[in-house]
Amino acid sequence: WLKLFRLSGFFVSDAGRGRFDSSDIMAGRMLILAAAAMVLCPLAFVGPQVVTRSSRMPQLAEPKFSGTPSTSFSLTTFDESEENSKSASVVFYFVFGLLFPLLGGFNFGILLAALGYGLSYGSIVNFAKKNETLKEYSSSIEDVGLAGVKAGEYALKAYNFVAAKVNAAL
Repeated sequence: WLKLFRLSGFFVSDAGRGRFDSSDIMAGRMLILAAAAMVLCPLAFVGPQVVTRSSRMPQLAEPKFSGTPSTSFSLTTFDESEENSKSASVVFYFVFGLLFPLLGGFNFGILLAALGYGLSYGSIVNFAKKNETLKEYSSSIEDVGLAGVKAGEYALKAYNFVAAKVNAAL
C-alpha cells in the first residue's frame, strides 16, 4: 500500500527525486480511484429492499363504463396553408435524411432539416442572391426550395388524410 500511495503522488518527495514519472503517478491515482469505486459502488446504488406493507391496502375502484368506452387518443389535423406546408417540408427533409440510403441517420436528418428550413423559408435563396459567386445559381436554389414546399404540401395532405381516417375509426 505504501508503494501505491507513492505512485499516486501523495508522497511528493519520492516523486520529486525522479523515481516516478507523471504516467506512473497518474496510473497510481487511477488505481486508487478504481479501488474506491469498487468499495463505494454498492453503497451508491439502491438494491432490492424489503418493504413491509400493512395488510390493509386501499383498493382502487374499477372504472365503470356506460355503453361504449371512449378513447382519449386522437390525431390533430392541420390547415393546409402555405406556412404549414413549409413546416411540413422541414419534417419531410428530416425524414428523407433519416432514410437516405448512403449517409442516412439521425445527424444527417438534422442536417437536411436545417437545410430544408433555409430552403423553405427563403433564407438560403436570399443569401444566394446577395452573394456574387452564388447569384447565378439563385434560381435553381429557389426551384429546389419550391419543390421542398410542394413535397411538404403533399406530406401534410397525406398526414391529414391518415389522421381523419384514424379519428373516424376511433
